Amino acid sequence: MTLSEPQIWVLIGTFATVMFALVGLLLSVTTRTFTMASRTFSAELSRVEAVLTTRMDALETNFGARFESLEHRVDGLDRDVSAITRHLMGDKE
Repeated sequence: MTLSEPQIWVLIGTFATVMFALVGLLLSVTTRTFTMASRTFSAELSRVEAVLTTRMDALETNFGARFESLEHRVDGLDRDVSAITRHLMGDKE
């Protein structure tokens, strides 16, 4: 069985149409997949940002209290060293 020239052109056209349809379908599926992955990643990133912000605020509060405590201790130490210096060197004020 041999095919005539019009039959061959019909087969070529059908094959080309199927290939274009498959390429279009694959592009559509790929675009949807990337869009969904992008939205998921964005939501996860927002969640991580919120957690990190909360933790950083807690650390800032904690270190603020510690630095304030340290400042009071240094002030007390400065006062004590000044008193010892005045006692040993004599009160010059």
